[in-house]
Amino acid sequence: MVPKESTGFSLLRIVNLGCERDFNALLLDIHAGSLRNGSYDGLILAADVVDKWNSLIVMHNFDTGAVRIDVNGVKKVQFNIGHPC
Repeated sequence: MVPKESTGFSLLRIVNLGCERDFNALLLDIHAGSLRNGSYDGLILAADVVDKWNSLIVMHNFDTGAVRIDVNGVKKVQFNIGHPC
Protein backbone atom coordinates (compact mmCIF):
# COMPACT_ATOMS: atom_id res chain seq x y z
CA MET A 1 0.00 0.00 0.00
CA VAL A 2 1.28 3.45 -0.93
CA PRO A 3 0.68 6.10 1.74
CA LYS A 4 -1.34 9.13 0.57
CA GLU A 5 1.49 11.62 1.14
CA SER A 6 3.94 9.64 -1.02
CA THR A 7 5.10 11.02 -4.35
CA GLY A 8 8.20 10.99 -6.50
CA PHE A 9 9.64 7.61 -5.57
CA SER A 10 10.45 4.44 -7.47
CA LEU A 11 8.21 1.48 -6.79
CA LEU A 12 9.92 -1.06 -9.05
CA ARG A 13 13.15 -1.05 -10.97
CA ILE A 14 14.60 -3.64 -13.37
CA VAL A 15 18.25 -3.05 -14.15
CA ASN A 16 20.23 -4.66 -16.97
CA LEU A 17 23.55 -5.72 -15.48
CA GLY A 18 26.61 -7.02 -17.27
CA CYS A 19 26.62 -4.56 -20.14
CA GLU A 20 29.40 -2.03 -20.57
CA ARG A 21 27.19 0.29 -18.54
CA ASP A 22 24.32 -0.77 -16.25
CA PHE A 23 21.01 0.98 -16.97
CA ASN A 24 17.35 0.94 -15.99
CA ALA A 25 15.45 -1.38 -18.30
CA LEU A 26 12.20 -0.56 -16.51
CA LEU A 27 11.30 1.96 -13.84
CA LEU A 28 7.84 2.32 -12.31
CA ASP A 29 7.25 5.24 -10.02
CA ILE A 30 4.56 6.98 -8.01
CA HIS A 31 3.91 10.61 -8.87
CA ALA A 32 0.94 12.70 -7.72
CA GLY A 33 -0.92 9.58 -6.59
CA SER A 34 -0.54 7.71 -9.90
CA LEU A 35 1.56 4.73 -10.93
CA ARG A 36 3.50 5.59 -14.06
CA ASN A 37 6.14 4.21 -16.38
CA GLY A 38 9.16 6.32 -15.50
CA SER A 39 11.45 4.59 -18.00
CA TYR A 40 9.97 5.67 -21.28
CA ASP A 41 7.07 7.99 -21.85
CA GLY A 42 5.71 8.65 -18.35
CA LEU A 43 2.53 6.77 -19.28
CA ILE A 44 0.10 6.63 -16.34
CA LEU A 45 -0.65 2.96 -15.72
CA ALA A 46 -3.10 3.52 -12.86
CA ALA A 47 -4.46 6.65 -11.22
CA ASP A 48 -5.32 7.08 -7.55
CA VAL A 49 -3.26 4.18 -6.22
CA VAL A 50 -2.68 5.68 -2.77
CA ASP A 51 -4.16 4.50 0.54
CA LYS A 52 -5.43 1.20 -0.86
CA TRP A 53 -4.04 -2.19 -1.81
CA ASN A 54 -3.24 -2.70 -5.48
CA SER A 55 -2.01 -5.71 -7.42
CA LEU A 56 1.04 -5.12 -9.62
CA ILE A 57 2.30 -7.93 -11.86
CA VAL A 58 5.32 -7.42 -14.10
CA MET A 59 6.20 -10.22 -16.51
CA HIS A 60 9.63 -10.00 -18.13
CA ASN A 61 10.73 -12.58 -20.66
CA PHE A 62 14.51 -12.26 -20.58
CA ASP A 63 14.98 -14.32 -23.75
CA THR A 64 12.78 -12.07 -25.91
CA GLY A 65 12.95 -8.79 -23.96
CA ALA A 66 9.14 -8.63 -23.76
CA VAL A 67 7.60 -6.90 -20.73
CA ARG A 68 3.94 -6.92 -19.74
CA ILE A 69 2.49 -4.92 -16.83
CA ASP A 70 -0.86 -5.71 -15.23
CA VAL A 71 -2.43 -3.52 -12.54
CA ASN A 72 -5.33 -4.87 -10.51
CA GLY A 73 -5.82 -7.73 -12.96
CA VAL A 74 -5.93 -5.54 -16.08
CA LYS A 75 -3.23 -5.53 -18.77
CA LYS A 76 -1.98 -1.95 -18.95
CA VAL A 77 0.97 -2.08 -21.32
CA GLN A 78 3.20 -4.47 -23.22
CA PHE A 79 6.49 -3.53 -24.87
CA ASN A 80 9.94 -4.83 -25.68
CA ILE A 81 13.07 -3.63 -23.90
CA GLY A 82 15.29 -5.63 -26.26
CA HIS A 83 18.83 -6.84 -25.66
CA PRO A 84 21.21 -3.89 -25.31
CA CYS A 85 24.41 -5.88 -24.71
